[in-house]
Amino acid sequence: MKTRYGFVSNSSTTSFCIYGIYTDAIFTDGEEEDDKFFERMEDFEAKCQEADLECYIDEGGGTWIGDSWHTIGDKETGKQFKDKVAKKVKGFFKQQQIEVMVPKFETHNETIAS
Repeated sequence: MKTRYGFVSNSSTTSFCIYGIYTDAIFTDGEEEDDKFFERMEDFEAKCQEADLECYIDEGGGTWIGDSWHTIGDKETGKQFKDKVAKKVKGFFKQQQIEVMVPKFETHNETIAS
């Protein structure tokens, strides 16, 4: 499980590829000025880890939640992988009692040059 807060790397680029959803409903604007913001991010990270999900929280508090394509099983089809991730993400929101309209699931990849 990898959780990223912005991008920190000692190489010239860093990237990630995740299948899941993006939401800005977990951390709201202005919250980063709150003293407990990073505590809440760490708590959320731990909850994602327990649910076997990956998350990336961008600088504005928007959050990608899902799973990396590199975790797909040798005999697992793309559809099976996508269905498994969707079920895990939806179950995670329900378990955490986070009311978020789950948008379209999609693959997101990002590369940042340092």
